[in-house]
Amino acid sequence: MGGSEDVKWLGSEVTVALIFGLIACLYTAYRYITGNNDYFTKRNVPYIKPTFFFGSVKSLVLRRTSLCDHVIAVYNQLDGHKIAGMFDFLRPSYVVRDPELIKYITVKDFDHFVDVPIIIPEDAEPILTKGLQSLKGQKWKDMRSTLSPAFTSSKMKILFTVVSETGQQLTTHLENCYRQQQATAKHESMLGARLVPKKTADFFRTLVRETIKFREQEGIIRPDMIHLLMQVRQDNLWEDGSSSDVNLESQNTSTQDITRSTKISLDTDDIAAQALVFFSAGFEAVATLLSFSTLLLAVHQDIQNQAREEVDKVLAEHGGQVTYEAVQSIKYLDNILSETLRIYPPAPLISRKCVKEYQVPGSDLKIEKDSSVMVPIVGLHYDSNYFPNPETFNPDRFSEDNKHSIQPFTYMPFGSGPRHCIANRFALMETKTALVHLLSHFELHTTSKTQLPLRLVKGLKMAPEGDFWCGFKLRKPISNVTSSEHD
Repeated sequence: MGGSEDVKWLGSEVTVALIFGLIACLYTAYRYITGNNDYFTKRNVPYIKPTFFFGSVKSLVLRRTSLCDHVIAVYNQLDGHKIAGMFDFLRPSYVVRDPELIKYITVKDFDHFVDVPIIIPEDAEPILTKGLQSLKGQKWKDMRSTLSPAFTSSKMKILFTVVSETGQQLTTHLENCYRQQQATAKHESMLGARLVPKKTADFFRTLVRETIKFREQEGIIRPDMIHLLMQVRQDNLWEDGSSSDVNLESQNTSTQDITRSTKISLDTDDIAAQALVFFSAGFEAVATLLSFSTLLLAVHQDIQNQAREEVDKVLAEHGGQVTYEAVQSIKYLDNILSETLRIYPPAPLISRKCVKEYQVPGSDLKIEKDSSVMVPIVGLHYDSNYFPNPETFNPDRFSEDNKHSIQPFTYMPFGSGPRHCIANRFALMETKTALVHLLSHFELHTTSKTQLPLRLVKGLKMAPEGDFWCGFKLRKPISNVTSSEHD
């Protein structure tokens, strides 16, 4: 009997110990998860009260809202504050709403915020860590300085031939689809970017290496991004005096830190990394912008007609040819794309990492090193104080007469400062050229499948629920059209 009682007593002791251990673990986990909840209170900074574990991003993580709607909601909740706080899960993050303070953080005091929060480990695959968007500090400055000459006006003109050929292929494909479906009087197409199948880093690196080797051996010169990167490696990408995105005041940029950088020699991994970034990010960004702008034109027939009239007029002046000069001179399409980017910016927000303690101008607040700072771009784009009737599609906001009234650092679709998208003008040229080809040959209209009003898919992806559906009515045949099918 005594032995049995000892076993029971020992079992009870173990049970109690396990219960206390579990309580201790739960308490420790709770303290860890909520340990930063008073971060902004201690600094006398207004903030959005966090939810357990998810912080301020619960609705986004659980796919209850779109990224754009989430950022706008955060922006509106912090109304009246130049700088405030939120929580990205457990991590506190400053939110900057004031255009003047945005200018200081992204441009004037850029040396304090040169890095961006990166989730890719530094020891990860080189093709991921060597991309421009992943580099930090001096490595980023050197790479940016090295790549900048690839995006001058003259280089854009060199790449235009391939861009226009692609636009021609698009219209040819659509005409073939149109003719094949004429019998059913059903002329509609689903627009949007296909996700590029995931390739291994080794495959992409080998592909780039073999492409470079073949071109060098055969003396092949092709007006594309790989060729420009090859010129960068050979230090043969001359400065020609034409402008690049890094010194456009209208893009809210500063070159002070970049011009003090050193150009570097690119190896195959470097070229493959930049090519992968430009291909993957550029492909989706251009396809999405083209899809949104096409759909908006289909909905707003008066704006579409005005754009087409200018396209027809300019092309007639250039002998019916879609040339670089012709595309550049069609100004109303610039307004249309600018307004599309205001409503659907490819970067609804940007984040910066504080690399050294920063005294916020006109404030007692000091942002500590390694703190995260977020700029809610789409929130500014939808602020009626800066853009009256922000829900309305109005390209005239960006006309020559009106664009100068837009307050600086309230319109930033490609980011702001030296870390803004280096290839934004190339993306705009691609999209604008495609629109010229489309408008010159087709009338765009909505269909029974077009979702109106447009609602963005819930989550991080910038796309509408139910995809992009748009109708195309052929205006005039395209020269040299074949009857072959295009995938």
